Amino acid sequence: MVARYGHFVSYEPPLTAGTLLLWLVPGLFVIAGVALLVARTRRRGGASAALSAQERQRLAALLNKGED
Repeated sequence: MVARYGHFVSYEPPLTAGTLLLWLVPGLFVIAGVALLVARTRRRGGASAALSAQERQRLAALLNKGED
């Protein structure tokens, strides 16, 4: 099959200039996936909205109620 279709059909094609892309793309996908996860995690953990005075009072009341 290699004679007919080239090394692109092999499970382990030899590392040559023509097959370099086959060897690099899986690693690039992994790196891109990790970078995407890190970026999304940082974005979600960003600045949270501050509580208003009324919200702080309600939170304190709820927390004190749980201690009883």
